[in-house]
Amino acid sequence: MSEVAELHRLRDSVVSRLRDGDVTGAWEALQNLADAAQRPEVPLEEVQRCLAECLEVIGTWSKTVGDATSPLTEADTSGLASAASCAVAASAFVLLAWPLVRPSLIADILERHRPRLESVARQQLADPAGAPGVIQDAAVRILSERQEPSAVEEVVAEVYRQVRDRARTRGRQQLARARRLTPLDDVRHLLGHNTPDLEVAVSLRELDELAAQLLSPELRSVYLLRRDDVPPTKIAEHLGITPRTALRRWQEIRRRLGRTLAPPGDSEPS
Repeated sequence: MSEVAELHRLRDSVVSRLRDGDVTGAWEALQNLADAAQRPEVPLEEVQRCLAECLEVIGTWSKTVGDATSPLTEADTSGLASAASCAVAASAFVLLAWPLVRPSLIADILERHRPRLESVARQQLADPAGAPGVIQDAAVRILSERQEPSAVEEVVAEVYRQVRDRARTRGRQQLARARRLTPLDDVRHLLGHNTPDLEVAVSLRELDELAAQLLSPELRSVYLLRRDDVPPTKIAEHLGITPRTALRRWQEIRRRLGRTLAPPGDSEPS
């Protein structure tokens, strides 16, 4: 196959993959096309014509899928038309195609990698149900940042990095909220002092459920107030009992829940 025929084959591959919805494959073919355009055996005029045809199809496609912020103009494509070498023409081509393809490329990568991305996000979250929202936040963040044309592998790596970063941030926010809602030291004491913060936060829902099942109404009333970080003296005032009784009930709550939640072999909290 001649170099010119190979150039046309790669151009047709870009076009067909876009039409089939394979944006990741289209971007890989597009970069291969740009590399092939720089081979010395291919005349500059043929390179310019082939790349311009491909760019026109990409521009039309991007408007169809709603990703193009504005259509390409003659001023935009002038660098390609006036390129003094095949290398300059190929560089201009990639720079013009990148913003047209990038939004759909990122969406395609997110869809292909969604199960793994959700797993990565869940590992950082106190509430795993927040994983889809983390991925959406990461996509918005990526699209809002300016990025130079990159290989598919580099875009994939950036997507994973952003998801991890957003998940860590969301996880810290969830932990901070959990600390505001629950006397964390008491929960840590129940679960064991070496329990990681993330596991403590995840277990808070289970703790509430166990309290509802295991505690009498008078103990549950103390638990709910202490759950909101109300000190024992205020609990006593609120319930009309002595501080000593409030403290004794809290110790009984810790004993009952701690016996249920403590890992095997752990001593019962005092």
